[in-house]
Amino acid sequence: ADEVIIYEPCLGLKAEMLLENNITLWNKNFTSNLVASPVDFIICRQVIEHLGDPSQMLSDIALCLRPNGTAYLEVPRAEYIFENAAIGDFHFAHVHYFTEQNFVELCRQCGLQLIRSFQLKNGHDTGFLFIRSKVKNTSLTLNRPLSIEFKTKLSERRDECRIEFEGMQGDIAFYGATRN
Repeated sequence: ADEVIIYEPCLGLKAEMLLENNITLWNKNFTSNLVASPVDFIICRQVIEHLGDPSQMLSDIALCLRPNGTAYLEVPRAEYIFENAAIGDFHFAHVHYFTEQNFVELCRQCGLQLIRSFQLKNGHDTGFLFIRSKVKNTSLTLNRPLSIEFKTKLSERRDECRIEFEGMQGDIAFYGATRN
């Protein structure tokens, strides 16, 4: 690319760490008012699920794309958690868990049209290619897939983990564990 701009609010990433001359680092959250002119391509991986208002970020992404511009967005797949009772995939930092259908619908509402989706990491995550839509869709229908079956499956998985942990010897460390 002739020019790459990285928006990263973490102050631990420094411009001198990026060796390519075509990269500009902004240690800020991405918003459309920071983009001077429409862009060809936006990549946003494993970010949307952390935001309190994902529709604002998605709308800003749509606003910043050229008419034929493309956005690659990637999120964890709620279906994976449901299907596998993946108790380890509940993270305090994840504000939202999206099914593929819900994510596509939210993006459509924010002015993005799906081109293609990809399941990644054996179905754990989904990557999506979007283009800027000509018209925002203001109607939003979200599928709420939580069910008694899932709650039962999750409880059973929690009990299996408890039994496994109780049988372990020595010290145990948890990454990302939270209190009840």
